[in-house]
Amino acid sequence: MSNSQLHVVKSTADTLIVRHYKKLLELMRKGIDSEHHLLAEKPNYDPEYTFPLNKDGKKLESDMAYWIQDGVAVFHTIDDELVGIGFAYPMDEYKCMIGPLVVDENHRRKGICKGMITELENQMREAGMKASVLIVLENNPAKDLYTNHGYGNESLVLGRAL
Repeated sequence: MSNSQLHVVKSTADTLIVRHYKKLLELMRKGIDSEHHLLAEKPNYDPEYTFPLNKDGKKLESDMAYWIQDGVAVFHTIDDELVGIGFAYPMDEYKCMIGPLVVDENHRRKGICKGMITELENQMREAGMKASVLIVLENNPAKDLYTNHGYGNESLVLGRAL
């Protein structure tokens, strides 16, 4: 029987980040690679414009510090192995951003992401947020998960590399 746990992280100094740092970088890079793959199907795609991540992880470290500074992270572990990570942070006084969300490909379709979203929403609700948004590419396989969780089109965001 495996030990599946969801951990709330509110500081970049949390021991979970230190203990799982290598796997955290690996999961985030895989998530970013997945987004690059989906974006590569789009015209005018420039990988340097979207999700820049330097090789030593310093960009990821600064992003995590920003996401956690006023927000929260959740780590999902199974038998003390990091298999999922998610972040939420305030966008303004009432609305928060959910994401990025990444689940190891060997553990997808098991309810891990749904549980992470629910916990992130609960944490942000406790912090006074009244609404949450997340950004997903139209061709992302996780889009159905998000719409089934109650997320819908709030606005249309258009972008392109220059």
